[in-house]
Amino acid sequence: MRYIIIILKLNHDIGIGLEIAKKFGAAGASVFVLDQDEEKLKSVPIEIPNATVLHADLLDWTSTKATITAAGPFHHLVNNAGILLPVEYFLDITPESVDK
Repeated sequence: MRYIIIILKLNHDIGIGLEIAKKFGAAGASVFVLDQDEEKLKSVPIEIPNATVLHADLLDWTSTKATITAAGPFHHLVNNAGILLPVEYFLDITPESVDK
């Protein structure tokens, strides 16, 4: 069984991330859906019966890491949460550059 975490879009509509999660769930993956909006997360188990909902403040690196670590390990990550400016190489991203 594959374990996949989907990070939904920060502070906006969760449409794309939710659709990705639905596809993985329909394919038999154990899907973990993470977002900071508890209200939006309420619909996830209804739409994806095999999904686990995770709540974290995505602007708080320590809290988000603790939430993901407690639920993992994961085989795949779909980060559907926003954009970074200025653009940096993924491996060079720091909390400070995201918080700008």
